[in-house]
Amino acid sequence: TAIANHFAKYHIPYKPLTEIAVKSLGAGFVPFASELQNLTILAAYLFQPALRSNYASMLITTKATNDKEHNYLFKRGRHMIIKMRKYKNSRTFGDQDITVRPEFAQILNIWISTLKHLLKIGKMPQHLIHYNISSNGTKWIGNDDSLARNIPRVSQRILGRNYNIDGFRKLWE
Repeated sequence: TAIANHFAKYHIPYKPLTEIAVKSLGAGFVPFASELQNLTILAAYLFQPALRSNYASMLITTKATNDKEHNYLFKRGRHMIIKMRKYKNSRTFGDQDITVRPEFAQILNIWISTLKHLLKIGKMPQHLIHYNISSNGTKWIGNDDSLARNIPRVSQRILGRNYNIDGFRKLWE
């Protein structure tokens, strides 16, 4: 896969990053992480039935929550569930719990470990995806529209096809 090739390009094992792997990347850690985020975003739409652009505002939690104002990735060990609480058709369809498929869960585990190193935190990051990653630091963007605009550029560069979110959703129909 493109993600395994990405790891091979940087000569590190295809698994959650360790401190040793981060140090071995040196100055290459920022471009590595930036591209991994793009690959993770594509994986969200290729390995799971496509959501709209709800990933940009999705929070990560390891504890059960009754919060109806946010969408969550609930993570307990290797088990992950996407908890959709606030989305376009939530009034019609209500809360949705979506089991994360194993292929995507593996990628998310790798991304979350990378994100912890980027943010220089030992605990679970608050936000799942859509960060501005640069040598000056990492800042969460948190804008669903911005994510939606970024997806066609990333899919064109990596897949050679310009898919927007609706294009990915149609692939699952």
